[in-house]
Amino acid sequence: MDSTKPRDYQFRVFLSYARADKSVAEGVVSVLEGRGLKVLWDRDIHAGHPFSEAIRSFIANSHIFMPLITSQSHDRPWLHREEGYALALNIPIVPLMIGSNHNGTQYAESGSILLTENLQAIQVADDCSDLAERLGDADFESVVFSAEPRTRAMLVEIAQWQETRAELMGKNAARVLAMGDYGTVRQRGALSSFCVPDRDIRHAVWDRREGERKRSDYLRSLQKRERQALERNAQRGGIKLIIDPWITIARATLDPVKARLESLLDFLGSVREEQAQVISHKSENHGNVTIVGDWFVAEAQIPRPGDGYRQTVFTWHAPTVLTAVREFDSAFATICREQDVDPNKSLSHTVEILNRRLKEL
Repeated sequence: MDSTKPRDYQFRVFLSYARADKSVAEGVVSVLEGRGLKVLWDRDIHAGHPFSEAIRSFIANSHIFMPLITSQSHDRPWLHREEGYALALNIPIVPLMIGSNHNGTQYAESGSILLTENLQAIQVADDCSDLAERLGDADFESVVFSAEPRTRAMLVEIAQWQETRAELMGKNAARVLAMGDYGTVRQRGALSSFCVPDRDIRHAVWDRREGERKRSDYLRSLQKRERQALERNAQRGGIKLIIDPWITIARATLDPVKARLESLLDFLGSVREEQAQVISHKSENHGNVTIVGDWFVAEAQIPRPGDGYRQTVFTWHAPTVLTAVREFDSAFATICREQDVDPNKSLSHTVEILNRRLKEL
């Protein structure tokens, strides 16, 4: 696997601006990127993508919506539509106001609703000479992780069945790559998606892992795509897994567990220590969670004995996902401390446990 530094804590900012302000927008982008932020704006839309759909996708996957407010922007209706969409999705809004020849009241009266709701706005001089300083003072951390109660946006998909879960997992992981990005793959529960064989769906290993409950070729193909899409993210962003090698499978002999452990060990054998942090921990009904970067999180809390989980909820709301990332990392660090394991050496430690477990079966 290639080694690429993960970028899980890089806030994404969608910059909304009027065409007449393009030169100003370019300067804002340069300063924001200089602060380590990832700016999403219409220049990133590739040929062949519907403009409106691409804009909606950018806004929906942003941690912050930043409208560029100037004397030329207040009467641009599409800017207000973008604001309304961000507000409807509960994306934190931080207006950047250029110059002093207009004010928030006038802008709000022109049709925008954002300044009546937003708590933080950034005001800079007409010539943007203080742009870097003002943006440097902005506390984006507190904006994204607001202490105020927040009604989560409806950026969710719900999978009721195994087939739907595998399909959405593969589709969403591939979607991250299609957007030109990637993310660290975090998973907690059972043996992770990497215990799924990366073999032809008619290979004997599939029969072994399923035991007496043979699955359809359709489900097998979806699970394989899930594993492959997650692995492509992991190749660039690495993995962080909390697994339970003591898992049991209802109505099954030991061979399905052995087959899954073998597939997982085969995958982990292709991973370098610096790319992976893996710790074993009894799940104790903690549910199942998968996070790719801070792009999406999939959580399931209700087990279906012998058939995985029901009602897996996929969420794309960026602040919500980033909160899940930090909660996962905190839990991972706690488990490592309890077991006195160095996270950076956890891969070899866990591989030894998996091999011992395999010999016991």
